[in-house]
Amino acid sequence: MKGHKDVMLLLLSQGVNVDITNDFCSPLQYAAATAGNHDAVNILLDHGANPNLVFHHMFTPLHASICSRSWQCVELLLKAGVDPNGGPDGLKAIQLAAAKVGLVQIIKLLVEAGADPNVTDFRGLKPIEIAAIIGNRQGVEILFPVTSLIPSYVDWSISGIMKYANSKKFNKKMTRKATEYFLEAKSRGTSAFQRKEYWLAVHWYREALGIKPCDAAVLSNRSLCYVYVNKGDLALADATQCLLERPDWPKAFYRAGVALKPLNKLDDAAVAFSGGLILDPENKELQDAFREVSLNR
Repeated sequence: MKGHKDVMLLLLSQGVNVDITNDFCSPLQYAAATAGNHDAVNILLDHGANPNLVFHHMFTPLHASICSRSWQCVELLLKAGVDPNGGPDGLKAIQLAAAKVGLVQIIKLLVEAGADPNVTDFRGLKPIEIAAIIGNRQGVEILFPVTSLIPSYVDWSISGIMKYANSKKFNKKMTRKATEYFLEAKSRGTSAFQRKEYWLAVHWYREALGIKPCDAAVLSNRSLCYVYVNKGDLALADATQCLLERPDWPKAFYRAGVALKPLNKLDDAAVAFSGGLILDPENKELQDAFREVSLNR
């Protein structure tokens, strides 16, 4: 690790942009995400790294620190002025922490820093409910004193919340809301795609697929997002799954062909496009794609 720190300090001393990004993240986000490398996080913050940098319209260094379960990185970022309520709706830091067992210190730090304990996700759930659903009693205990009473809970106590959040009545309610959440997530994915926020679109399509994993339209949409962010293997995986779900859908063949092109599998792409044309011979999108890939083979 010392060697890595020396290299980092050398690069920073030469004027390297501390907030430079690649396709994945910034140096600060990478340091926070890789096993919670708090020494590297500290160095980057000391050199002016932006703790509130939002990458792909989704993740901040704070999110990365929570994913790596590093309370030390969370503490450093909060001291550096990171917004505890940063990130997109439905993906706030406190929601992410509540959804993981064993992050007691992180939840405490977030609450003390002013993270909103009453923020809801698109299922209408507060962080305390998210914690209760996964059996995170310690999280519930920390959030209970700062969370506003939820009227649907007859017994507003730590034990009462744990019991109700895992009851048949609650699960039935969540099942009803699942369809609403699927439609909401799909809609948000489409909106993000139209704004060219492709990673954010991937996030929302992933949320939708968590409810309906075999939805061909969402698989198709996410495949295209992966193409735009140069993730050909992931694009092909989604397109292949889409084809398995809807072998009668010309668009599924088109998505497969589009995913194969950046992988330089032009012969396979031509086969995919021609497969779509068998189903829909007049489809201009497929005709143009087949013609282009045939000329470039």
